[in-house]
Amino acid sequence: MRAAIVLGVLAISAPARAEMVCEGGPLPPQTLDGQIRAAGSGGVIIAANELPDWRFRDINRLLRPHVEVVAPGLAIYHPPPVADPELALEDATQVVRARLPRALVAERPLDPPALKRVVFIHEPRAERTMVLAEVTGKVPEGAIGVVVSRVVGAERVAMAWNTVRTGASDFALWHSPTVCQPRVASLIMPTVGETVEIRWLDASGRLSEPSRTLTVARAPAK
Repeated sequence: MRAAIVLGVLAISAPARAEMVCEGGPLPPQTLDGQIRAAGSGGVIIAANELPDWRFRDINRLLRPHVEVVAPGLAIYHPPPVADPELALEDATQVVRARLPRALVAERPLDPPALKRVVFIHEPRAERTMVLAEVTGKVPEGAIGVVVSRVVGAERVAMAWNTVRTGASDFALWHSPTVCQPRVASLIMPTVGETVEIRWLDASGRLSEPSRTLTVARAPAK
């Protein structure tokens, strides 16, 4: 298995020269890549170490969104019920961070992930730990992220999230921090023996129904 995209951040290129400064630290507020459009109960997907107080503008009014936190450092900013067919999401300095056109037709949400296995990998030589998921089939078109939750009886606790690539069959749910990688500090690593499930996050800011539950297994020694 291989990691498709490093956990929970937009792509960050490695420095071209060793003398270049490597920046990491907390993940600043940003919208996730993808088509920003409200469909049904969707909204704008915001990722940040600390979620920001951003507002939707309706002509000359600033309106608070309904913020749905779906995982540590990941939330859907749902637009308020106004008639405007397109709203702008502004930060505290009134800079537009996203424009949100409303969908005119109902869209079918993504099917639940067909989760095949979840594997914990520790590589001492590389000082790296990863938790990888593999699905039967491929990441569907429209999925831009995945959320993993711990399942204990009827209780579900969101632990971590990651971006995903359409067409991939495996991807990282969690990755040990690197010094160059902005990161959400409150992410929780799934551990061996825990029961977990995953959900797709689509570009319109909606979560799929959950996958079946599986126990995190330790990867076989090479």
